[in-house]
Amino acid sequence: FSLTGDCEDIHRLYQVAAIALGTLAQSSKLMVIFFGDEENIAGGHATTLILKGGTYINLDYTNVITSSKIGGILKYHSQYGNPVAYVLLTPNPASILLPQIKYDEPKAFLAKLEGNYSVTYIPETPQLRALKRHLHRGSEHEKSKFPWLIALGFLAGVLIGGVKS
Repeated sequence: FSLTGDCEDIHRLYQVAAIALGTLAQSSKLMVIFFGDEENIAGGHATTLILKGGTYINLDYTNVITSSKIGGILKYHSQYGNPVAYVLLTPNPASILLPQIKYDEPKAFLAKLEGNYSVTYIPETPQLRALKRHLHRGSEHEKSKFPWLIALGFLAGVLIGGVKS
């Protein structure tokens, strides 16, 4: 509704791709990080987190962040703001082949920025860039001053049944 952010959609795609390439569903998490402070949540970001051999691997667009602790991953994400809490969602293995993945009960935690992390940049191919552009809404690329969704809804209301005063 806000026409901003499609990070959870992109990262659900990354998560399904990781599972298709052999990652166990239980080792793959959709991580939603909330920024701000304990009184005020100012924003959030969803990302893919994979646990492999005692290392957390965070796939965040074109960066791969690794750490021995989730707190190291959260330190990296402080570039978005001050992480205050996060939620981990684990896909239900029985739902992987269904049209829509279902998640087990989410688990929420307070953020503790501890541990080290390392970042590897993965250069985008033109094909991946085109796919990401296709998956993002227009608001991810440039802000529009005209409220297109509201105007479209108003126009649909006029065309379908008329607007009553």
